[in-house]
Amino acid sequence: MADAPPAYLDHAASTPLRPEARDAMVDVLDRSFANPSGAHAAARAARQLVDESREVVAEAVGARPGEVVFTSGGTEADNLAVTGVAAARPGPVLCSAVEHPAVAEPARHAGGCPVPVDRLGRVDLDALEAMLEPAAGGPGVALVSVMAANNEVGTVQPLDAVAEAVRRLQPAAALHTD
Repeated sequence: MADAPPAYLDHAASTPLRPEARDAMVDVLDRSFANPSGAHAAARAARQLVDESREVVAEAVGARPGEVVFTSGGTEADNLAVTGVAAARPGPVLCSAVEHPAVAEPARHAGGCPVPVDRLGRVDLDALEAMLEPAAGGPGVALVSVMAANNEVGTVQPLDAVAEAVRRLQPAAALHTD
């Protein structure tokens, strides 16, 4: 057993790259290291690589290239998703009570409300539906954020049921999952 690879159990903090991702990164790093915001030739070449990468990602996820935003990591991406929707739409922001701080903090700053969870950390669907009930004359819910799987205890959320409730009760709301 001494030759067996170690079992890495802290994927919440970091995770090994897939070989295909590593190979793609090395290829890009070998071709360019310049700041893609610059005006010189190396910067323009770096910008072209970023734009091409954006097109590949957009095609893979069924989006337009202008809808793909690259960030430095998950925390920045979650912050941007929550604050962006909160700034663009009126209405409450809801997130599960067990969200990562990268979601919970910007939701709280936007006046958000935590959705209760059960003893296993799963979203309480009855409570979520009650919070999604349209208020007479008030703005609809702007955003519902529920993580796919808890990064500390591994609880898997019922995202299909969450999405169905959002579509049925607040169809204009954005749904975010991390």
